[in-house]
Amino acid sequence: MPQTLHIALTLLSSLCLIQGKGSQHPDGILLGKMANCGDPDATTGSSQYSRALFYTPGWYRGQYSNNVNCSYTLKLHNTQQNRYLRIKLQTMQMRADRGCNNDYLIIYDAMTGKMMGKFCGSSSRNSLITVPSTQARVVFVTDQSGTNRGAKLKFWSVASTQQPGVFCGGSSYGSGHCVKCGGALTAASGYIRSIYLDQHEYPNNMFCEWTISTNSQQFLRLTFEDLDLETNERCVYDHVQIYQSTSNIPLATVCGNTCTPAIIIPSDAARVTFTTDLTLAAGGFSLNYDLVPSSKFLLYIESQYSIIDRADNSENNILYKYTRFTWTS
Repeated sequence: MPQTLHIALTLLSSLCLIQGKGSQHPDGILLGKMANCGDPDATTGSSQYSRALFYTPGWYRGQYSNNVNCSYTLKLHNTQQNRYLRIKLQTMQMRADRGCNNDYLIIYDAMTGKMMGKFCGSSSRNSLITVPSTQARVVFVTDQSGTNRGAKLKFWSVASTQQPGVFCGGSSYGSGHCVKCGGALTAASGYIRSIYLDQHEYPNNMFCEWTISTNSQQFLRLTFEDLDLETNERCVYDHVQIYQSTSNIPLATVCGNTCTPAIIIPSDAARVTFTTDLTLAAGGFSLNYDLVPSSKFLLYIESQYSIIDRADNSENNILYKYTRFTWTS
């Protein structure tokens, strides 16, 4: 006889939030721009062979300032709209630390908001970033201590057949001075790990995105194996969010360090994002995914996972969200 599965998200213990409303976008990580940032835009020439240069503020005087938070847009000329933007970190003279948490550059695809990579130090020189659009957003951040000359970037257009992504120069990936994350997964099962898991704390001010597309006509099951993130009652700081592939509303938002939820998604495709803020860090997370037969789910009642239930007791306050399925064994 069919049974009703009331909790599609399995909580093994407390201090874990899983909810389905609200969304965080990488543009929300860094807000504002300081008055000494200079010209906010740079554009290539009309020829597809033209090159353009970008310098961080303070380059010509030989030293950038402390407490800088600047945002710039690098663009291809409007005659190059069917091509991709490629950036080379031609010179990097910035303070270095593993994960780039002090002085750093972050490069985004300006059209989608997707983070391409985070860079610092001098070993990241010659790194190449291929942005799958005509615009990139470059964010330059420095902290309150120490300084150096800064960064010089060269950018130009390449054919849209080029593979998007980041090629880290020299030893910069291993040293944590060229930080990249995310990817596309197409196998029927696999795993996702945050950067530096079991080695070092994850970096601050990151936005990583993984897509899962199995083309299987079955449901996805995501099971957390490791979870050690900054803890907050409503997961507004460091968190993992899980989406159906075409939705901008998360099915689940997870943080903390004392639960390992299993999440069933009524689709064969999903997106997983990992967002960290400007302060504090922890060990990270890992999750496995596999497929479960969709034929066992006869009824999907809450299409947006909108039911939220709060359980209170003397020691813990657990907020979890569940949805009802009819399950046949």
